[in-house]
Amino acid sequence: RGLLFRNQWDRLHVTRVATEQNQQFLNKSLQEIATHLHKDPVDTLLDLAVDEETALGVTVSIINADPEAVGKLITLPDVLIGLSDAGAHVDQHCEAGVPTYILHEWVQKRQVLTLEEGVRRNTSELADFLGLTTKGRVAPGMDADLVLFDPTAVKPYPSEWVNDLPGGKPRLIERSAGIAYTLVGGEILFAHNEYQGGLPGRIIRSAMGV
Repeated sequence: RGLLFRNQWDRLHVTRVATEQNQQFLNKSLQEIATHLHKDPVDTLLDLAVDEETALGVTVSIINADPEAVGKLITLPDVLIGLSDAGAHVDQHCEAGVPTYILHEWVQKRQVLTLEEGVRRNTSELADFLGLTTKGRVAPGMDADLVLFDPTAVKPYPSEWVNDLPGGKPRLIERSAGIAYTLVGGEILFAHNEYQGGLPGRIIRSAMGV
């Protein structure tokens, strides 16, 4: 037991429950839940597993869980900010909230990055690296892919489950607060988190042929 996650129970978070009494523990760490219940974290995990049978979902933060270290990393010029597995594990985790997490956690809250730097690292820096020559900037001749947001309110919401895969299978999604409009090719795709219809997106290819 002493080696299990090195007893770092704050790195384990409950992401899925089915019973009503355990809804209060969604998106909370095992350490928080154990403290609330006045139980040992191991007993807490096992009790939840018994209560939920096969419905319990738990995620583990294995890497980049040290805020001080991450704060140093994201200021390095040779480090790109981003995370994606191209949808390979849609029922285990979702990284759609990474851009708004950067703006909320590292720009607004911790002030490690300026707002301008946070936007640049989410947009033009990544577009340049991938060879997407018409993306990442607001300028004549560039694609009008835009996100209009409130820099004081933008943040990701906790992951949530939807059952919209073939056969009604579940997947995780992440919505964000503080975003007024999302435009693709100059067409409004989302307005205040509401889908506006239309399919303006298209497959994009790198100018570098990658």
